[in-house]
Amino acid sequence: MRPATPDDIPALVRMGQDFHDYFPQCGDYVAENVAAALGNFIEQDNATLIMTDKAMVAGVIIPALSNLSHLMAVEMAWWAKDGQGIRLLRSFEKWAIAKGAAEVRLTTQTDDPRPNRILERMGYRHLESVFVRPLCH
Repeated sequence: MRPATPDDIPALVRMGQDFHDYFPQCGDYVAENVAAALGNFIEQDNATLIMTDKAMVAGVIIPALSNLSHLMAVEMAWWAKDGQGIRLLRSFEKWAIAKGAAEVRLTTQTDDPRPNRILERMGYRHLESVFVRPLCH
């Protein structure tokens, strides 16, 4: 488990394709766009991309709208095919603490309740739901 480097981008793009295939998103998977986005996570100070050979978590630090001094670590992508999801999350939490975040916000997919139960045992609570309406043509 380690921070990703620019040399890791090709492997991370392949992981992104696996995620996209498993959870179909609106539109095509554009590898070049994904590579550019992943590069931003690697290069920017308020972002991170932590990985193993078959798993990754990416996130950013942002302030809460109601209190700009309340920093949140927001997961933007979390994919683990190697059973390392919890270790990845713990690494993400350590990064968030080092950056001064007061909380971590995560998303999970709705078709599998197991991650939610695991997160609740780790001290997370369900805060809100996200509704998506594809506008693809």
